[in-house]
Amino acid sequence: MSAQTDLLELYQQWRVWTEAEGEAIRAAAWPQVAKCQGAKKDLQRRILTTTEQAQAEAQVSGGERRGIDPQVRRIVDELILLELRNSELVDEQRRRAEERLHDLDRRERNLHQLQRAYAPSRAGLWQSYC
Repeated sequence: MSAQTDLLELYQQWRVWTEAEGEAIRAAAWPQVAKCQGAKKDLQRRILTTTEQAQAEAQVSGGERRGIDPQVRRIVDELILLELRNSELVDEQRRRAEERLHDLDRRERNLHQLQRAYAPSRAGLWQSYC
């Protein structure tokens, strides 16, 4: 098997992990997101090493490499789009969480106002026993 073939396989694995990461983000399954990101971090090291091997193979075979192989460029472009989509999903989840937090803060303030309006003051209670 050539390093070029290995590289394409590694990028396919990256795609699988990125798609799984997107599903986990949509489900707010953050431990699963972390698992996907860890797997991609491991793949990143392997991709760098395999890219160097593919470049060395291209030089040995006498061909001077002029840019990135079209197959690799296509899959990398697709992966960039998937990563951008996942980033947008995280931003959307963060926005929703902030909205929920603001809503809870508002509800808490309303409850405190109701307590002050309807609950007897503690000083008044003690005075009634005197």
